[in-house]
Amino acid sequence: MKKKNLIDYKIFVPSLLIIIAISIPFAMYEAESLEVLNSTFDYTAGAIYGTD
Repeated sequence: MKKKNLIDYKIFVPSLLIIIAISIPFAMYEAESLEVLNSTFDYTAGAIYGTD
């Protein structure tokens, strides 16, 4: 009988690599990424709560 692992590494490792690949540009260009993220969250908050 095959032992069942808690973590499925076929899914975990690629997803971890994708998260790292997305995070590196945000870390390298902190000011620009903060502007982009703030505008994104301001837009979604305005759409949800009806504020500008």
